[in-house]
Amino acid sequence: MPQNWPDGHVAVELTGANEAECLEITTHGVRHYLHSTTARELSNMLLTRIEEWNETARIGGAPGV
Repeated sequence: MPQNWPDGHVAVELTGANEAECLEITTHGVRHYLHSTTARELSNMLLTRIEEWNETARIGGAPGV
């Protein structure tokens, strides 16, 4: 059972003006710094995989996300 969902698992913040990257992404306490174009491509890839998962889940009778 997820605890403190979603804040305990993932967070996204803008970085400061003096930092080279644009976004700070924290997943399970691990920080990653991504440029906005990299973050966009990651988002696109995630959406594609989520759509694939939803198809598989629905075929099996489970709800999608």
